[in-house]
Amino acid sequence: DNWSAFEPLDDSQLVKFAKVVVGSKERTIAAAFSPRMGPVASAVLTTKAMLHLKPKLVIMRGICAGVKNDSNFGDVIASEVSWDWQSGKYSDVKGNEVFEISPHQIDITDQTGTQLTLFRRDDKFWGSLTSEATKLKLPMPKLIIGPVATGSSVLADARVAGRITDTQHRKVAGLDMEIYGVYAAARSVDKAVNFMALKSVCDKGDKQKKDNVIKALKNIFIEKDAKLGLKFDDLSLSKLIDYIVEIHHRYVKDSGVVILNHLDKVVSKHSERHPELIRIKDLFSEVKRELEQHMMKEEVILFPRIKEMELMDNNNVKESQLVFIDAPIHVMEIEHEKAANLLNEINGLTNDFTVPADACTTFRLAYDELRMFEHDLHKHVHLENNLLFPKALLLQNKLEKIVSAN
Repeated sequence: DNWSAFEPLDDSQLVKFAKVVVGSKERTIAAAFSPRMGPVASAVLTTKAMLHLKPKLVIMRGICAGVKNDSNFGDVIASEVSWDWQSGKYSDVKGNEVFEISPHQIDITDQTGTQLTLFRRDDKFWGSLTSEATKLKLPMPKLIIGPVATGSSVLADARVAGRITDTQHRKVAGLDMEIYGVYAAARSVDKAVNFMALKSVCDKGDKQKKDNVIKALKNIFIEKDAKLGLKFDDLSLSKLIDYIVEIHHRYVKDSGVVILNHLDKVVSKHSERHPELIRIKDLFSEVKRELEQHMMKEEVILFPRIKEMELMDNNNVKESQLVFIDAPIHVMEIEHEKAANLLNEINGLTNDFTVPADACTTFRLAYDELRMFEHDLHKHVHLENNLLFPKALLLQNKLEKIVSAN
């Protein structure tokens, strides 16, 4: 929730930053994405990030194919060693084409392996993912630490996955398209920097792709952010309001301008081939305008009333002191639904924010920002509709009964 807006890392790469507290120390984390799949793109991004940002730890997350019998959809594979499974030599042996493998394997450090083992034993964290797994009718996710083979091709043939296991590493846990590139770049740029990759299993390297699992796994770790331990239900109404304003209202105000600017550029460049972009931009412009007016009403009218109620002396409250919030809350809930419907239409027009093959960096960035905006609004509305508003109404009813009794 406290991520900055994207900013340029260089002429062709974007990055965003956030602060997290680890133990007693505040750390800065950076996040970036590659506009293309494959080990070359991931190596280029890793090299740029390491040279510009000088990190102490590099982590890649994403999705992969699981090939071990004990991996389930939704499990997370941590790659302890990776290599390019397509590296080698094609030879003519007695008229037959023969591929001779020549893999270069890169391992994580012992220190990283130890931390991953401790992470695997974190029952509280893995248990917190149970609700997501239940929705998808999957077993509770677990962490698998093992070898992952990287290639530049999407695998949809179980026979190829089987050959990799039979001829390259009998304990292969997963197959992906980026990890080796990240590991090779990190090891080359600075041998003192630790690196790891965490990828969720979304298929088994065959033609049966679980699209619903892929969609869910895109967001599974977003929920497990630095605020994992924050119990919103325990906050006072005033503190919950302060959180909503500081985190969600600020996010809408800051990101709305940036997203609309990016959509302007994308429409001017791509709308002839993708005319739906014009409608997407118009819808987001309406969402931005509606939410800005909505938040102003909350911050000027509704939220001060709720805070005022919370400060009242329950024993000596007088009828003249009562404030009423039923009507403003009803209006806010209607406006929440309208904003959600507008974003849902954008989701449909973008096919769940799926970028086309000819998308440029700004195009991809705009869709990623729209996805994050929708996700933030869901959390924002949940805090108000399901926590703040019901509790505020209960407090209003309590104060009314006290006045009646007096």
